[in-house]
Amino acid sequence: MRMISTRIPFYVAFLTTFVLLLSSCIKIDVPPSIEIHVVDEFSNPIDQAFVGIFQNVDEWGMKENPVQAWKKTQEDGTVIFVELLEMNYYVVVEKGKLNNLRNEIRTTEVLKENRITKLVIHID
Repeated sequence: MRMISTRIPFYVAFLTTFVLLLSSCIKIDVPPSIEIHVVDEFSNPIDQAFVGIFQNVDEWGMKENPVQAWKKTQEDGTVIFVELLEMNYYVVVEKGKLNNLRNEIRTTEVLKENRITKLVIHID
């Protein structure tokens, strides 16, 4: 009966170790994201509200040139915008006659890489 060798050749073990070490040294940055949670005055989630984000107050005021296409909130009142720049954003939320014009209109801090910033917007 002949025995089959299960030894791994040196070069295979070396290359595997090298690749694993190299991959642990590489850091991949993810662009900032923002998760917006839309609620009414009683903190109930609002679904099917239109949400737009803008880079400056002038575009926000005219509702022109959104950073990304307008999105609708889900049943739980949330919407997520991904792959953004590190900056503050102005937010417009509308559903019928309800909006956020008298409430929160801007992110409270500059968005950062590798983070999902969460923001609660009240509409009335």
